Amino acid sequence: MKNRIPVLSFIAILIFSITLSSCVKPKTSKADDSQNSKDANSIANAVDANSDDAAARAGQVAGFAGKTTSSGWYMLCGQTVVDTGNGHTIKITYDGTTNCNGVKRTGTVVVTLNNGSPDWSVAGATATMLINNVVVTDAGTGNGFTLNGTQTITNETGGLAWQLWWNAAPGTVVKHREQSTNMSVKFSDGTTGTWSVDRTRTWSLSSTTPAYRTFSVSSEHAGNTDTWGTNRYNESFTTSITQTISANDYSTNCWWRPYTGKYVYSVPARNATASITFGTNSVFQQIGTATTCAPGYTLNYTLSTYNYAINIYLPYW
Repeated sequence: MKNRIPVLSFIAILIFSITLSSCVKPKTSKADDSQNSKDANSIANAVDANSDDAAARAGQVAGFAGKTTSSGWYMLCGQTVVDTGNGHTIKITYDGTTNCNGVKRTGTVVVTLNNGSPDWSVAGATATMLINNVVVTDAGTGNGFTLNGTQTITNETGGLAWQLWWNAAPGTVVKHREQSTNMSVKFSDGTTGTWSVDRTRTWSLSSTTPAYRTFSVSSEHAGNTDTWGTNRYNESFTTSITQTISANDYSTNCWWRPYTGKYVYSVPARNATASITFGTNSVFQQIGTATTCAPGYTLNYTLSTYNYAINIYLPYW
């Protein structure tokens, strides 16, 4: 599991960074939607990775996770973790040099089990993350951004996600809800934005012989909106998961190919919308299933003001 949860934390918008930059579209403003999509991808992955780090570490501290014990910190990558000793707060410090899934991080995240919550492994437990100058840098290009703000994680089902790759029983489901309001983002070119998040991620294990796990991303927010705020061009934007996005590890290759789901990025002021439908064939039909590897996905980009629209099919590999 070392790479799977962070890398696939928001697999939907990963595709935007690959595809939108190749779309030929009318020039309507100084804003670049290919850059917007890359930002959305990078920030979503960073937010999810921070949440995964916090949840994984909380699951190994007795004061957080009740009877759960560990012989050492699990899934460490480019970070040190300090248990403050009071059983309710841990501090994660990123080293800024280790390449973890293509990015390097500096800064700290302080994770606190909220007063009145049961231990982290119990359904309904909540923890607050204080994100302090977490700089996320692309290891290849050197570009990046800095995050500051707070985020809340709710363990809606109980259980520990990392155990689905360790010793969980078939039928285990773990669901986390991530929420943050007006997190500040500063990009490496000096521009800034704000990000709010309300995203639900679910891991489930249906079989151990062979191992068969499903990873899903959805939103419990009104209108299925999972992020909103202002981008680096000072435009208001929203992203929505209008159909739950799901991938599986029915086989090694399937894990990287969502078999269903739809994700929409929009900038209302310009009537610009980009949407992805996962698990489609070359004629844009959604044919993916939970027990087969989906062939590809369809990108639809529209500029309503200019009556402009384009559909593109791309295979996963």
